[in-house]
Amino acid sequence: NESWQTQEIPCAPGTSNPLFAMTMCLQCNPGQFAEKAASMCSLCEKGTYGSASGVSSCTACPEIRTTESMGETSLAKCVCPSDHYAGEGNGLCMACKEGMQCPIASAYDNFALWQGGSTPRGSPI
Repeated sequence: NESWQTQEIPCAPGTSNPLFAMTMCLQCNPGQFAEKAASMCSLCEKGTYGSASGVSSCTACPEIRTTESMGETSLAKCVCPSDHYAGEGNGLCMACKEGMQCPIASAYDNFALWQGGSTPRGSPI
């Protein structure tokens, strides 16, 4: 009786061996990472992003910024969290003032648009 034995080959951080029978490791895609030998790459968590292939960890968003979803691939996807808005020109995140509604990704630039008649994200009630 012959039995098939598959042996996972060790992969370097930032790579994976998704099919155990494979004889090579594949780089994780942008927005994914693998800390150590892995059978699968993981998505970058909320609040982080991975802009390059083959990374062993994701980069944290600056200050209190977060991302709207997992697996983001660029710093541009780091936005202010709920109850905060980005200052003018996508500046620092600031707490919303009383009477304002600030869902995730609110921005000062949208308040200026609201005053012109539209109702974008981050607008007064």
